[in-house]
Amino acid sequence: MLGHSYRLERTIGRLYSRHCDAELGDDKCGVDINAAANTGTGSVTQITNPTSFQIDDLAGFSSGWFAEGSLIWQSGDNAGTSSRVRVHRNSGLATILEILEPPFAAIQIGDTAKVFAGCDKCRETCRDKFLNTLNFQGVPFMPGNDALIASPSSQPIKDGGSRNLIE
Repeated sequence: MLGHSYRLERTIGRLYSRHCDAELGDDKCGVDINAAANTGTGSVTQITNPTSFQIDDLAGFSSGWFAEGSLIWQSGDNAGTSSRVRVHRNSGLATILEILEPPFAAIQIGDTAKVFAGCDKCRETCRDKFLNTLNFQGVPFMPGNDALIASPSSQPIKDGGSRNLIE
């Protein structure tokens, strides 16, 4: 049972962060996670350990496309359950996926999974991977703590002139 102080730990309102606070595919994000460019289906062809395996039919996607994404097991003992993808890398013609935790039942060769693209919630990923900068829900140009606690200085004004940023 949770104590009364638990209510004080909940988030009310929006948190400001350099990273996006939307979930990939939700209404705030706007990316169609079910589009063919963002999902793929394949079968397990080799098992390295309980959380790492080789899967076929995903060679058309670049390394890292499914990292931080998810997969839903379509067949086998884990059918209907989901796993979080930690690493996605292509090695020659092979596609290797590592999931965050082992699924309920052991992965078997021939198990099929539908894999969804992942997002690391950075502005550059939103811009370059999904062409979705307008819906980015972070504050990438927020000043850091060093700017907030800076004190007056006797040094000359640093206006970027030494880096030829001023015209």
